Amino acid sequence: MANNMKIDMKRKILAIDSEVHMLRLLEQVIEEGSSYRIKTTHNALEVPEILSREAFSIIITEIEMPGFSGMDILKKIYDEQREEEVIILTAFASLEYTLEAFKYGACDFISKPVEKERLLSAVKRAMKRYEDKLLAQFIDN
Repeated sequence: MANNMKIDMKRKILAIDSEVHMLRLLEQVIEEGSSYRIKTTHNALEVPEILSREAFSIIITEIEMPGFSGMDILKKIYDEQREEEVIILTAFASLEYTLEAFKYGACDFISKPVEKERLLSAVKRAMKRYEDKLLAQFIDN
């Protein structure tokens, strides 16, 4: 995690999807099925600015978006060695995308249409991975 980023244990999720109705669905499922806070944006070009101001536990992103794709977001997280876990959403699941996503550290890959239980299960696993990373850092220091 960048040295200037404060660890926020409030379990925040950032969801990015160009389809506003998908963001509403993600927000509803996560708010009703967990205690996590969620921030959403349909404009992927806002993501670098959002990430410069805030840290999140999990990022849920559509892979295909205009301007700044989910893969671009995933690579940014990877290149900057940020702590967020990334869950990829797509209606266009392919082996190529899946392998590339896992290469850059994605923790899960979910096909659309998104099933509520599948999403909540992926979020729970991602949050566990995130918390385990923070605990390992704490122990190492």
